[in-house]
Amino acid sequence: MTSSTHSPRQRAANNRRLLKRLSRVESQDTTFLDSASQPAEATGEGPDPGHPSPWPIVMRRASGTRVTDTNGKRYLDMTACFGVLALGHRHPSALTALRKQSARLIHGMGDVHPSEAKIHLLESLCKWLPWDTPRAVLGLSGGDAMEAAVKTAMLATGRNRFVAFAGGYHGLTFGALRLTDRNHFHEGFESWSRSNVSFVPFPLEQNPQMTCGKPLVPRELSDSALGEGAIAAAKEVLDRISTELHSKEVAAVVLEPIQGRAGERTFPKGFVAALRNLCQATGTLLIADEIYTGFGRTGKTFGMEHHTTQPDLMAVGKALGGGMPLSACTGPAAIMDHWPRSTGEARHTQTFLGHPLGCAVGCATLSTLRTDLPHLLETLPAIESLLQQFLAHERKAKRDPRLDCEVRGSGWMRGFWFFRAPEGFGAVLSRRLLAKGFL
Repeated sequence: MTSSTHSPRQRAANNRRLLKRLSRVESQDTTFLDSASQPAEATGEGPDPGHPSPWPIVMRRASGTRVTDTNGKRYLDMTACFGVLALGHRHPSALTALRKQSARLIHGMGDVHPSEAKIHLLESLCKWLPWDTPRAVLGLSGGDAMEAAVKTAMLATGRNRFVAFAGGYHGLTFGALRLTDRNHFHEGFESWSRSNVSFVPFPLEQNPQMTCGKPLVPRELSDSALGEGAIAAAKEVLDRISTELHSKEVAAVVLEPIQGRAGERTFPKGFVAALRNLCQATGTLLIADEIYTGFGRTGKTFGMEHHTTQPDLMAVGKALGGGMPLSACTGPAAIMDHWPRSTGEARHTQTFLGHPLGCAVGCATLSTLRTDLPHLLETLPAIESLLQQFLAHERKAKRDPRLDCEVRGSGWMRGFWFFRAPEGFGAVLSRRLLAKGFL
């Protein structure tokens, strides 16, 4: 990474000034600023004792995989900004679409007078979907897409309860929050957010107890809403779901094909297919949250392909918009058409639904992905080989045991699980990597 001409202390001082301005005008529970003004010796997180290790950085510009902060220091973005930028920052196709559309129409009336860009985007999106006659409801965020999926499932089934998995993350809008199993996000809202959803443990193989000497579960789940029941054998989980579904009160079971925020956890082989059969037998829908996993992120077009299973509804977002706020709840016409034909005012809408700029960039992004994804997929075996070589080298080196790790996930959706590390180790490591130029 290249650095600016400013010294570390000068960069930290400039960063503190900007973050102080932010703290004066933003809710204090949004951007994490606690350690931004502390020197490294106070936090134990700096790579060079005595030098400040700013967190967070303030971004100024970006291109491809590189981000530059307000001090001119460059970083390698290993997050694709929450998985959004599948093509990288400011991809030429996105910039071209943005310029062309902004010269024609910036804002439209998405639920009354549709823009041409909205029609193009929906046609393009539907070509990616696994159903013969797909339909979609657009939104601006993953939470929006999940809200629409929840409403669609209720309309299609006439039921109002849901089943979700321990460790699942589906957004923070009120409907989506109910499906999210992270106590932190529910604090203060429990009277609303803890109703109408049953959480079941995350399933593991029949003998799931240990791997590398540790349970296969990230530490933060040990104090989830399910407590010690956060993981269980696959058969036990299916039995618990079966009991829930046979009440004929559950509209849908909701899952992520790979649980991203819970540590890139994957379902056991055959589990999702068995769950699908159970849903079909009880008239329950299966909702796949593909907001993070969709559009090639896991090495398949959609994450559910790893399970050779087709969902009833699918929420997509992140990579869909190419950096613009764009999402969608999608499904076959047989289910989506439970939304009645509009007779005047739409029942589910937003002021910015089908925003022309977002739709134009989304359409260009999907077109580019359609062309580039086959070539990108050809690189995955080499990436997998490098990861395995790295792990073998680290095990042979026998360094600090806290660095013992496993690589989890699939495709480009990967995580390092430090199974012997103390709580908070990942956060400390992230700060040290940030100081060395890695996001």
